[in-house]
Amino acid sequence: MLTRQGVPVAVGARALEVLIALVGEHGRVLTHRQLIERAWAGLTVEESNLRVAVSGLRKTLRDGEEGARYIENVVGRGYCFVAPVRWLNLEAEQATPSALPPPAQHLSTRLPLPAARVIGREDVVDRLVAALDERSLISLVGAGGLGKTTVAALVAQALKARAGIEPVFVDLSAADGEAGLVKAVAAALGLDGPGRELEAAVLTALASHRLLLVLDGCEHLVEAVAAFCDRLTRRLDAYCVLVTSREALRVEAETVHLLEPLTFPPADDAGAAREPLGYSAVQLFIERAEVSGRRGPWTAAETRLAGDICRRLDGLALAIELVASRVGALGLKGVADLLDESLGLQWPGRRDAAPRHQTLQALLDWSHDLLGDRDRRVLRRLALFTGPFTLKDAHALAGDVGDDALEVANALTSLVDKSLIWTSHGGAGPVQFRLLDTTRAYALAKLTRSGEAEVIAERHATQVLARLADGGGPEASLFQRRAPSAPPAIGDVLAALRWAEGARPDDLFPSLAVGAAPLLLSRALLEECESWCVRALNRLAEARRGGGEELRLLEAVAIARMFGRGNHDAVRETIERGLALAERLGARSDQVQLLAGQHIFLTRLGEFSAALDCGRQCAELCDPARDPGGAALAQWMLGTSLHLVSDQRLAQEAIDRGFAYWAAADADGADVFGYDHKVRAMIVLCRALWLRGERARSIEVGEAAVAEAERGGRPVSLCIALIYTATVALWDEDWETAERLVARLVEHSGRHGIGPYHGVGLALAGELDIGRGRYAEGVEGLSQALERLDREAHRILSPAFSGTLARGLHALGDQAKARRRILAALEDARAIGQHYDLPRLYLIASEVLAGDGEEVGRGYALQALEAARAGSALSLELAAATVLLTRDAHEEARGEGRERVRQLLSEMPDHDGPLARRAADMLSAVA
Repeated sequence: MLTRQGVPVAVGARALEVLIALVGEHGRVLTHRQLIERAWAGLTVEESNLRVAVSGLRKTLRDGEEGARYIENVVGRGYCFVAPVRWLNLEAEQATPSALPPPAQHLSTRLPLPAARVIGREDVVDRLVAALDERSLISLVGAGGLGKTTVAALVAQALKARAGIEPVFVDLSAADGEAGLVKAVAAALGLDGPGRELEAAVLTALASHRLLLVLDGCEHLVEAVAAFCDRLTRRLDAYCVLVTSREALRVEAETVHLLEPLTFPPADDAGAAREPLGYSAVQLFIERAEVSGRRGPWTAAETRLAGDICRRLDGLALAIELVASRVGALGLKGVADLLDESLGLQWPGRRDAAPRHQTLQALLDWSHDLLGDRDRRVLRRLALFTGPFTLKDAHALAGDVGDDALEVANALTSLVDKSLIWTSHGGAGPVQFRLLDTTRAYALAKLTRSGEAEVIAERHATQVLARLADGGGPEASLFQRRAPSAPPAIGDVLAALRWAEGARPDDLFPSLAVGAAPLLLSRALLEECESWCVRALNRLAEARRGGGEELRLLEAVAIARMFGRGNHDAVRETIERGLALAERLGARSDQVQLLAGQHIFLTRLGEFSAALDCGRQCAELCDPARDPGGAALAQWMLGTSLHLVSDQRLAQEAIDRGFAYWAAADADGADVFGYDHKVRAMIVLCRALWLRGERARSIEVGEAAVAEAERGGRPVSLCIALIYTATVALWDEDWETAERLVARLVEHSGRHGIGPYHGVGLALAGELDIGRGRYAEGVEGLSQALERLDREAHRILSPAFSGTLARGLHALGDQAKARRRILAALEDARAIGQHYDLPRLYLIASEVLAGDGEEVGRGYALQALEAARAGSALSLELAAATVLLTRDAHEEARGEGRERVRQLLSEMPDHDGPLARRAADMLSAVA
């Protein structure tokens, strides 16, 4: 019954239910849905019914008369009972109402439960529930949009279910100052009264009930909440408070729990073994997308795109929900495209959410409005950093002439405390700071409107150049030319290049391009490197031509073109132009760098003899006593060439000599002209050892080469290691290892856009199919890959691939094509001169052309034996001898063949491989 001064007041049943619900949660907004469910339970009604009921209540309560206010309409959210409420204990009517503990049924225990299943927060909730058993005050701290309110509600719900502790949830978003805080807490506890008496009543209530007090959204009241909680500590023996805020309270009793973002797939190889659906951010995205109307199964490509979106949104639960809710209408690709424009700052969310959670813009406005002028200025200036930055970087961008040295540092600390900037501690290095992408987009808009964007952009470009200089300037020695050990983010480099190109004057642009090239190459951003360096060459002022800058740019263009586009004349011309300039300048290190590039270029073209001459020229430039690093590089070049022209003994000696020189060199790495030449030497040694019969050592060196390439982090070097260790696995008929290496090569080269090596990977996959007897698939795949490699002028492995293709065609019965293919392969190999694969090609010819007569097949096998012996390739010599033994019909020849195989088998250091086992089995069979 509703009465006024003891007199009953007529009010409808539905309206009374609405009033009871509002009074029971006074001070809190109840949504339209919540009120309809209370007053019209089980019925489907329009919101207009609720508006009629509320309008009638206002008339009944005389809302608005003489300034009285009872029911407030919160636009877009619902209704709130705003008049003071006093709960009377009928069993103790003489007591002071404000000092009485409220009956349990009058507590505000309704929790802001999420609209759908919560994902990825189970462990956090369990940890917080356990912590609240031991700690009185826990602050759940994190950036806006992480889901702090949701986690707090789940903790309260779990604590009630597990321990019977009643939650009292206080939304402080509308509270103002310390008085507003106390009033909001009192209202949630069902209390009313003036000033100090009200806080005393709150303390009495907290002492009298086993409660969890949840103070949600405290960042604008940090000092007031801190003082309130400090008073709780001093006046109460036991209490239980959970605070959510973007900033810690920093009081003695506080335990801070930093809420991390939902997990999302990394951008690099680190998460390659884990499917996108294994990350909580992606799970949330997919669930909310399906709720929005997206139908059908998710393909692997779609889950990867969802992972990319979640990564761009930094795992922020609110941002993911807002973006995923548009997938049903716009489609996944449409949402991804729109994110490129605005990161969804204005996209609306749930209508029943708090105003600050309606859009990302509102969320960030809430945080920004709490900042002082200094912190706002620093935040918008730091928004130009696309990735991690240091305190020194922050000073360079955000500081002004005459500023106190601590001004920026204090502002940065304040922004970190308020969860607007995040930190990461990378071991012994300096602390790294980062803006979330959503915060950065918001702050960039503020920077644009501030009118200082151009000045800050120049500071940013200058600081990026300073960071890039750590990789060695124009005068750096050969092995000092590398990507910086602590480079700026790629996004920062590209942003600086874009600004500098358009600036007037553009003096900074060529220097930035020179500095950026090693970093771009180390990340296999070949197209970007070529494009920026070519543009810098074209913009190089006349006074700056013919010097170190032009030389560095030419080197970078040659590397990017060769690995990105293939071995075309433009690469040869760029290298020769660079060599001529280096010679004029007397720049010996640059000559060595470019000779190394020329050597790679010639070997990829199949011009092995010319590559050998190039290695000899490099050896003449590098005295082992004065330049052991350069001498090591020259020996490795010679060893590679000798291996390719089929002298495995001399190749191994040169490689070993290079490693002896390298041990005396003062160099961290052997990265020269886009290659890690130490890795290159290791894979050549791996191949030479296998050919010489040292199978076990070959496998060991091959595994070490892949590991070395992985440590170096250069995508090109890892591709090379995978290619040539895979060829050894194929020679050794180790199909499982070959399959693993080839699959990784195809994925890695494709992801990094290294076209020629991707084609090699597809060719190796075709070889693997043929080796395993899947002839049709292998022939088709290998044929297509060979056409692609020919277009890209990548011919170093073409004769070998053609031989395998001939074997596959022969197995399919296409004798005419098999004949043409093996004869062409032999012609190509002979045209080079001596060729490491000639013995194997002769063996394939003895098989494919056996139909031409027994003597023809035997003749090719004899040529294989002689070529292998001449090249010190013991493994292939044994293979040829085994084939000859099967073809010897006469007993005398068979006896000679048995003795030959027996002798070669005794010389083999390793008898575990398939070649040695076959030879041993053959000896037993013909004994």
